[in-house]
Amino acid sequence: MDSTNNDAPDGKTKGRFCLLASGALIFVGIAILLYLTQFQPHKPRFIIQDATVYGLNFSNPNLLTCSMQVTLSTRNPNAHIGIYYEKLAVHAIYQHQQITLATALPGTYLDHEEVSVWSPVLYGKDVPISPLVAAGLMEDLQSGCVSLDIKVYGRLKWKLGSSMIGKYQLIANCPAYIPLGNPSKMESAVKYEFVQLCKVKVE
Repeated sequence: MDSTNNDAPDGKTKGRFCLLASGALIFVGIAILLYLTQFQPHKPRFIIQDATVYGLNFSNPNLLTCSMQVTLSTRNPNAHIGIYYEKLAVHAIYQHQQITLATALPGTYLDHEEVSVWSPVLYGKDVPISPLVAAGLMEDLQSGCVSLDIKVYGRLKWKLGSSMIGKYQLIANCPAYIPLGNPSKMESAVKYEFVQLCKVKVE
């Protein structure tokens, strides 16, 4: 009889523990659901605002020297979540081939709906490019218009309250269609102003 009476409180304790554990799981599930539905982060927005080309010349048929400066802006569209960028870099691409060295961008924190602007200088000296790409670029230079892609890449973290969430790869591709004008005057700077949205991927 004593053994039976001693077992009863243990059963009630286990029952209460299971009930509390179930309640905690339900609470966590509801919290996650609310986060996903109300605080799901939106990708940052990138815009290329202008490009100044100081030089775009061949030293021989397959070696390219490029010097330019671009203005990029990024905006955090989230009303409740901050964005922290780290290890960002940017370079120029022509027909899927990199034509400048990577230029580092400073680590940046964007508060809710905040905007930041960078103006990096991109440079590449005697960059080897394929004959096919070189031929296409020469043709574009003769026509007075060059279509480049400015690529920004690095890491991104979300900030919710005082907590940093995740670590994601960020890639932004910004098309820049630049009317260079007379190709014989490429030694002087040519600035082209525009507002072009970039394609942004966070994964």
